[in-house]
Amino acid sequence: MLIREANHELDKFPPIVANLQELQRRKDLKHEIEMHKQGNNCVRREIRDKMSNRYDIVEVPRNITVNDLCLSFVINLSLTNGSGFYLATSKESLPELRKVVIRKKDTKEFIDDFGKAKGWYYLQY
Repeated sequence: MLIREANHELDKFPPIVANLQELQRRKDLKHEIEMHKQGNNCVRREIRDKMSNRYDIVEVPRNITVNDLCLSFVINLSLTNGSGFYLATSKESLPELRKVVIRKKDTKEFIDDFGKAKGWYYLQY
């Protein structure tokens, strides 16, 4: 039952409940509304976090192809325009048009737009 439906049903009850069954039903409806609100808040929090993070970190076995990885993790490459990033563990030269994503270790924040990043002015390579 949706929150709106439960509220509508609650509004049908008289201000003073006459029997125990009505009182129990009213209590159940209020509990159901509260559970829905908690669920809605949890879903909103998850969506907010996904929108702010924009990236997922996936551990990749060495012996798997990118195509097999996408199939096994059900990754929709049409959403990312086929882009993927990897962790650079050593120094490497960056070609001119290479896109870079930086992750701050302390806040775990991803930075991919260096024009908006605070404290990051340019990449020197």
